[in-house]
Amino acid sequence: MDVPHERCDETIRVAAPASLSCFGRPRAYSLLALSQAVLASRAGASRTATPRSAGDSSGPEAESLKRRSSRLPGGRMIALTVRGSVGNANLPIMALRPDEFYDHARAAADAELRLPLARMTGWNISPFEQDGLSVAPLRPPVLPEPARHGEGAVDCDNCRERDEGIWFNERWRLARIEGVGVPLVLMLFPREHYDMADLSDEMAAELGVLTTHLVRHVQALPYISRAHVYRIGDGAEHLHIWFFARPEGQTQLFGSWMPVWDDLLPEYPADIAEADAAAVADALVASYGGRRRVTDGLTRD
Repeated sequence: MDVPHERCDETIRVAAPASLSCFGRPRAYSLLALSQAVLASRAGASRTATPRSAGDSSGPEAESLKRRSSRLPGGRMIALTVRGSVGNANLPIMALRPDEFYDHARAAADAELRLPLARMTGWNISPFEQDGLSVAPLRPPVLPEPARHGEGAVDCDNCRERDEGIWFNERWRLARIEGVGVPLVLMLFPREHYDMADLSDEMAAELGVLTTHLVRHVQALPYISRAHVYRIGDGAEHLHIWFFARPEGQTQLFGSWMPVWDDLLPEYPADIAEADAAAVADALVASYGGRRRVTDGLTRD
């Protein structure tokens, strides 16, 4: 359906290098792609123009701000403003606002706001068959976003549990996640309340080294082929890094579908998982340092 874009009568400024390409994504558009289309339509007579910085209006090939309209999928129209000379490789571009991103996605959806099935559902590692599978309808953005658990270190479970786990040092702790379907899931936390972007460079470096040591030790377990590492951060503010052990030979558990398979599989035997977690923790003490219990090596006055 042809629906005029709500910002068609406004100026939209562009802000990323015009040399980037966004045309490879099916059913997708961006302000960058639109600005490239406008430049391409003007480039015939000026292909050898000398690039200039944004805002430089000198020279015969420079142009003042120009309003252009470009047609989006489904006949929708959007206006954008291009500054500077034809061939300018430094056009500034703005990211899509939440409502614009929603409209961008909705343009590819059907009348029920359902997007086409992802290519991932056709992979031979997908836990689902495509026949009968449907995508949930798109929901509009929720603004402001709901607070994450423990935001601002208020009522944070991970802060309360700072002395619980299977391995510790002064700044980090490691815990085993129970009730999972894959052989082992571990989680690494800072003992104080930090999100990932809040880490000092020193703690960020520690996180990198710890992650590498943990991957080595998980992959050294019997019948484990790979350690998957994830950081998401949408549910809780307190940083938590996931380590999933992929069982040897289970090729359906390759890749990004493994957390879904983990949710579908029956619970792995807890005694084996506990023994494997202990082996990883012991190996981490030997290779990196730290202690198995929070009180190990501590003395009381």
